Amino acid sequence: GDRLVVGSNQGAPYIFERQANGTWAEVQKLVVTDGFAGQQFGFSVAIHEDRVVVGAVGDDDNGTESGSVYVFERQTSGNWTQVQKVIASSGAPDDHFGWHVAIHGDRFVVGVKDDDTQGPSGGAVYVFERQTSGTWTETKKIVASDGAKYDYFGFHVAIDGGRILVGAHGEDASGSAYLFEVAPVC
Repeated sequence: GDRLVVGSNQGAPYIFERQANGTWAEVQKLVVTDGFAGQQFGFSVAIHEDRVVVGAVGDDDNGTESGSVYVFERQTSGNWTQVQKVIASSGAPDDHFGWHVAIHGDRFVVGVKDDDTQGPSGGAVYVFERQTSGTWTETKKIVASDGAKYDYFGFHVAIDGGRILVGAHGEDASGSAYLFEVAPVC
């Protein structure tokens, strides 16, 4: 559409909007109240309509560099407000939750390239869905059916409706992509 978000691993994602004359203007710098040096808020960003998700791979709620993701929504005033911070239910130190994020409608996905469920840095992807209450809830953790150590599954993620595409940067030393389909959000 006419909005975009630009991230920076130094903690300053910015929202831009397309103006009537076709130029792009900065409308807001996103900030969080619990930010700290080394958090890398803005390492990854994604936008869909009036929602933005921002990865902070250096956050430490689940241990050093376990990572987190912040959700922002555009208010009727035009301001963007943080509505929630999410972490992985099975997060661990050095997972880098939020390495890559993607959002579509009432669902977003988080790539965790260094998750150790299938061996060191085998990787995983978490799916979050917006509930009728407005909160975002983790609904699924996805791993590759043939996952192995150093696959980096979740290095890249994309979502469109119920389709989730996951890149595994290190799988068999040449990389792979996995396509998943999930039920529509109710």
